[in-house]
Amino acid sequence: MAQEPAGAGTSASDLDLSVPQAPIQYRSDPTYAKDPPGTFYGDKSGKSASATVREQQRIAARAEQCQGQLHGSVAAGVGYSSRGGNSNWQGANLHSCKTYYDDDGNPREVGISISVGRSEGPGYFGHPYGYGHGPIW
Repeated sequence: MAQEPAGAGTSASDLDLSVPQAPIQYRSDPTYAKDPPGTFYGDKSGKSASATVREQQRIAARAEQCQGQLHGSVAAGVGYSSRGGNSNWQGANLHSCKTYYDDDGNPREVGISISVGRSEGPGYFGHPYGYGHGPIW
């Protein structure tokens, strides 16, 4: 196999190693060339289907919780002090709510909470430390 000397004639099939004059496009569509990496080109028209389903499930679960039932708690306690004698206390917390729907179908809630308490005995004279100024002052 003989080599041709440098400067010998070139043919059309030779490799072109010249620098291209036009900028190289690495993307299929040049209109996206100015967008930062990670840009989302999908549907941006509104809430996603999964977000809509989650919102409907949340509204339905909340409506089921608020059907007008009465719930709450009660508490009671007794105590004894060698200097003051017996003491006792009672308390109750009651909660109820009801869901209504407006003309557009949006849920609206009305709720009420009642808390009551009563105590007798030493240590309940205005504050929990009995007579005089306790650690509050």
